[in-house]
Amino acid sequence: MCYVHMERLLRKGATRTPQTEAGKVLRALTLTLFETTSTVFRQRYTNYLEKYLPFLNEKTTNPFIGRSEWTHERLRTASLSVYTHLPHLFTYEINTKIPTQNSHHFKCT
Repeated sequence: MCYVHMERLLRKGATRTPQTEAGKVLRALTLTLFETTSTVFRQRYTNYLEKYLPFLNEKTTNPFIGRSEWTHERLRTASLSVYTHLPHLFTYEINTKIPTQNSHHFKCT
């Protein structure tokens, strides 16, 4: 996955001006995506999940239909999409055929 597309996906869930602490931290983590290594990003993301996963897993019962829904659904979806795409985010570090000059600007694979 391209960094730009990952950033857009995360921005959709966390917004540009997040209101919750988990959203603000995810936004900050997103902004480091372009200037970090896979090891550092994975560690930061792991720390994020350890701290905010209980918050992301909160459910609220809709009083009108009686069904449980994720309280922070957009933020949860965005946060967990990193988990899904993480194996493909830093392909340029492994694949030597990707020019490093372009990878700093686009980092699309």
